[in-house]
Amino acid sequence: MQTTMNSKSPLSPEAAKNLVFDHWNFLTSLARKRFPNDTSMGDQALTYVLDKVEEQDWQRARGWDGCGSFATFIAVLANRLMTDFVRSRFGYNRAPTWLLEKKDVVWQKAYKLYAVDKYERREAIEILHANSSEMNRTAIEEIVTTVYAKCTKQARFCEGNIGIDQIVESSSVDNEMQDNIDINSKQLIEILVEYIQSDDKTIEPIIDDSIQDLLAHLRSHISMSDEDRLLLRLRFCEGLKIKEISQMLHIKGNPYKRINGLIDDLRVACQQSGLIAA
Repeated sequence: MQTTMNSKSPLSPEAAKNLVFDHWNFLTSLARKRFPNDTSMGDQALTYVLDKVEEQDWQRARGWDGCGSFATFIAVLANRLMTDFVRSRFGYNRAPTWLLEKKDVVWQKAYKLYAVDKYERREAIEILHANSSEMNRTAIEEIVTTVYAKCTKQARFCEGNIGIDQIVESSSVDNEMQDNIDINSKQLIEILVEYIQSDDKTIEPIIDDSIQDLLAHLRSHISMSDEDRLLLRLRFCEGLKIKEISQMLHIKGNPYKRINGLIDDLRVACQQSGLIAA
């Protein structure tokens, strides 16, 4: 089920934040497909996206005006931010030697659409066809297909944007759980927050008995260390940046991979306990 907004009133920072995390599985799938051969790079890109989206009270997420689904909006935004991440790490791709030998400018345009603008193959074909009156569609398709085939060679990251149709859009938490325990998204968030904060004695639990029962059910399927829960709390409850957390906790190894591993552990535990659909 797609998230839509009937009102044209702007999103509040809290509402925007909740929408982003409601689509976290969707964004994770997007990163996995964008970086199919480097999980660590995908984790870093996903964290980069989250850091950028939450800047200035989630200003980018609040740019959604309710037209179309939020999944489509956040996918386009995340794709653009992942492209920025790639460019900040690797710069722009240099044109290969074989391309320099091509005389027709359409070849250069096709490569630019691929390597710089990060368009999918079918999108590049449509753009070139719309802007080229001298070349027929069949010839354009052959050029674009050749360019994309030559450039896509087990890249460290997927050069093209990931299309919406390549990922099953994230369902609402309510729908995911209709065949499992009957809870809503707010209750699920309360359960996860309470689990993450359960080692913090300065925080007094304010959840009701029904949530306590579900929390106990979740705990029977997962056991995180105090440091792991603190790491998640600092990131998702306190809103600290990954670098700040890494320095504060003296984390060894890849903090991005560790956080995403903990999120995966929580997801599996929620599935096993019936809180979300498997």
